[in-house]
Amino acid sequence: MAEVAYASEPREDTAGAKKWPEWELTPPPEGDAGVANWVWRRFQYMRAYRDKLELPALWLRCHELYRNKIFKKRAPYSLVPINLIFKTVNTLKSNLTDNKPRASFMPQGETPPEAANAIQARYDYWWDHTRQQGVLQDSVGVSELYGFAVDKMTWDQDTNSGEGEVVTNRCDPFGIFLWPRTMDIQDGPIAHAEAMELGEIFDRWPEAEGKIKPDLVYSDMLGESRATNRASKTRDLRPVGGFNDFYQSGEVDGKDQRGFELGQRALVIEFWCEDYTMEWIDPRTGKRVKKSQELLQPLVHPETGEPLIDEATAAPYMELAIDPETGEPLQPVEQSKYPGFIRCITIASSGKLKVPYLLDDKPNPSINPVLPRAIATKSYLFDKKPFIKRLSYSDGLSEYGMTIVEQIEPLVMEISRKISQIAMHLHNQAISPLILPLDSGVKYDDVNNLPKRVWKPTTAATSQGIRFLQVPAISSDYLAYIELLMRLLEAITGLTEVSEGRRPTGITAAHAIAALQEKAQTVFREKIRNLDLYLEEQGRMFRSLDQNWHTAPLLLNYQGGGDQEELINYIGIEFQDEVAFHVEAGSTMPSNRAAQRQEMVELAKVGMIDQQALLEELKVPKHDEIIQRMKAGPIGQALEKIAKTGLIDDQTIQTIKNILDMDPKTYKRNFPETGNPLDLAGKQ
Repeated sequence: MAEVAYASEPREDTAGAKKWPEWELTPPPEGDAGVANWVWRRFQYMRAYRDKLELPALWLRCHELYRNKIFKKRAPYSLVPINLIFKTVNTLKSNLTDNKPRASFMPQGETPPEAANAIQARYDYWWDHTRQQGVLQDSVGVSELYGFAVDKMTWDQDTNSGEGEVVTNRCDPFGIFLWPRTMDIQDGPIAHAEAMELGEIFDRWPEAEGKIKPDLVYSDMLGESRATNRASKTRDLRPVGGFNDFYQSGEVDGKDQRGFELGQRALVIEFWCEDYTMEWIDPRTGKRVKKSQELLQPLVHPETGEPLIDEATAAPYMELAIDPETGEPLQPVEQSKYPGFIRCITIASSGKLKVPYLLDDKPNPSINPVLPRAIATKSYLFDKKPFIKRLSYSDGLSEYGMTIVEQIEPLVMEISRKISQIAMHLHNQAISPLILPLDSGVKYDDVNNLPKRVWKPTTAATSQGIRFLQVPAISSDYLAYIELLMRLLEAITGLTEVSEGRRPTGITAAHAIAALQEKAQTVFREKIRNLDLYLEEQGRMFRSLDQNWHTAPLLLNYQGGGDQEELINYIGIEFQDEVAFHVEAGSTMPSNRAAQRQEMVELAKVGMIDQQALLEELKVPKHDEIIQRMKAGPIGQALEKIAKTGLIDDQTIQTIKNILDMDPKTYKRNFPETGNPLDLAGKQ
């Protein structure tokens, strides 16, 4: 495959940087002055597409509802927001991440089981050590609120005391830009934008110091106004860490109304794309050479094997390198310049620069360039971007998915309105209107809300007109209507009483509850499949990063079958074995412990499991000691007491134990009617 060339000549734009054809998805060559501008234009295209779909406005509204900002307009009566969206999102998050996923690595091909066990132990250690269960819970919460979530898997050398570790980075949905009309995240470019402090930028890219200026004009694009969302926004509420008298009422050019500087930050965009540029390399060293270049090697002495040196130049004599397999002269090999054709370009733009500043341009960062290409190609991330996307719901059209908030917002609004109306009705009943006839003799100034009597009616007859207005009782249809709305909400979300673990009326058997829970979770099937696919992608990416970058020795404990434990000296880069990764379907969902325990009791009754397994499942306190005593029995316990006295030697005690443990056939063989063998301990 020849090196990719552009179909038309580049032209100069107003900033002097080269502008490539708009249809060209392959970036300009590395080192070209137009690389940063090319990325910026692609980013603006992805942003415009997302804005056209009005997704940022939808996500802002979802966050407002989650923070109990149900009503936007004032009403003539008191409003009571019922934040069922908060309850729905958090219940889904808890249900979907209730348990640790049951994941396993299995050997493939010629991989020995011991290698798969080591990789399994490493994965289990990573999951617990980096608290991935909490990371998973937060990620699922984001996807349920906004409709999708994207996480990025990277190797961070600065973590774990400088030894490095695989890190799951949660990406804010406002900072993720997907290529239009690409459902699979691997099918097109992806941009990850975030506002970074200038100090952090200059630490990572020192050459950028003084060339990037702070600007917060992209605050709205990144949805930073969510920090001010409150159920009731008043001057008493302020951002965490703000001054006591500070009120964040809106940003103007990165400052509040009093001119307070909100930060020294700039927008940084990490752009991942495909680049199909090819190059010729020396297969022995991996270094770049020309296509027609002759590959040489030192000429050696046929007897000593030492290189022959030219005394005049002190350089070795050279000859054509020979391919040991074919016997022909060794030729340059063509391969992709970027591993898996993946290229990562990072730019910064403060909104004031005519041409964005290029911070970094490198080949696939997930692949260790030290590894030989033949080994690196076996890594899962060799030809993939390290991003994992999880959708809450999908209609097959939107690459950003759908959120449950879209479906239930009208119901939540209607429930809140009806509850508010009932609250106002009860308020009117508690403070009934007082009717004062015009000829009652009571002046306007004499009426107030104080509990005192009025003594000024002119006659007793006119005083009969003073009375409280009888407020009619609320109709039962109100409560029935609210109950109907709640049932509809449960039907749409699938979060019925059974799925939440509350026992339905009249049902007590654990098996019946478990069956109802399984039926109620049918609506979660799409979510469960999406989560399982996410976990499998995460596990494969973890494995790929670990085998590329993990070099610090690690002592792992592998728990095998039964009580077997194995200590493993692990260095990820040394374990390049082929393994398959699998996650048990729905393993993160809640499980009914009562039903599981009842099943174990039933299995123990029919002899399918032993007493030890039953006690362990029921988590009986000190079950190890109980099992040991049960195995010994009364006679065994008596023998232990006798042994402690020292009256009988250990050999005799062991002989007695062996006799007690014999089955009838063995006993009859060792103890025939004609006599008894004396050295029974030796035979056993």
